[in-house]
Amino acid sequence: MSALKIAGFAIAASAAALTVRSYKPELGMQIGVATGLMLLLYALGEVGGVFAELSEYVEGFGIPAEYIAAMLKVTGIVYLVQFAAETCRDSGEGAIAAKTELAGRVMILVVCLPVIKTVFELISTVAGGVQ
Repeated sequence: MSALKIAGFAIAASAAALTVRSYKPELGMQIGVATGLMLLLYALGEVGGVFAELSEYVEGFGIPAEYIAAMLKVTGIVYLVQFAAETCRDSGEGAIAAKTELAGRVMILVVCLPVIKTVFELISTVAGGVQ
């Protein structure tokens, strides 16, 4: 049912933006951005259930919480950066969109550094203790 609501809302907003854009192009863009934000906020409201489910798995399998936190941060960065970049592209700012995506990739690398360090330490331990 939620997917149907999202699809209906997106189609109605797209039709409204298309209609308004022919009279006032700047308002069409604003409708697009507002619609995107509303859909993003709706989706974020649904994420709470996913976090609760992941917490159960983490406890059950003994996975360190910092790994799950890093995974969730990366997922959040990906979604937010993609939303921002697509909004920039929709407004005709492809160069800003590309730089936004690059900055997002750097942010992902920064979030993953502690996990990467742990993997290298594990490989070193398994390979014979060379550090």
